[in-house]
Amino acid sequence: MWKNKFAKYILEKFILQQGTSDNDKIVYLYGLSAGITILENIVITLILGYIFGNLIQTMIFLLSYIPLRSYAGGYHAKTEQVCFIFSTLLIIVVEIFFSIFFRFNYVELMGFVMITIFLIVINSTFESEKKSLSNGERKFYKRTVKVVLGLESIVILICVVNKQSVIFSGIAAAIFSEAILITFGSFVNRIRGRK
Repeated sequence: MWKNKFAKYILEKFILQQGTSDNDKIVYLYGLSAGITILENIVITLILGYIFGNLIQTMIFLLSYIPLRSYAGGYHAKTEQVCFIFSTLLIIVVEIFFSIFFRFNYVELMGFVMITIFLIVINSTFESEKKSLSNGERKFYKRTVKVVLGLESIVILICVVNKQSVIFSGIAAAIFSEAILITFGSFVNRIRGRK
């Protein structure tokens, strides 16, 4: 895959020094590859936001979504290719949401936001094949999710009062997306016999 080759090239040219252990090289390569993947997803999301004419909402979406996704968890695809396709489709759905957002009134949207926040709180921080959590980690992640959702809820309320629908739509889309991924991930885990 091109990302691994690019990461290996960066490691060899700029980072690695003589005497670096093989284990360290593997860790560096993994970290660089993961960083490139994250950067790739952010760039593609911003390009789609630009194409759909929703760049500001898309940037707000990313700022709201990344901390939620990082701490709340949710469905993870088994391969990087499936993850890429699934993520791209999710972003296209988010961009379509931005296009129809203004057809709803604030009361309807606030009700939906409250329901999805509830889904995130009750279903977040479950284990997956790629990530197992200790009880201490699970408590930390749950607490962090509640703080992030609390801050995002405060911003949403301020947006509703000040009729700032662009900011509201970006945060709401992040919360909706994470609720979908968490609910689906929780469902998949129950089928597979995990909590």
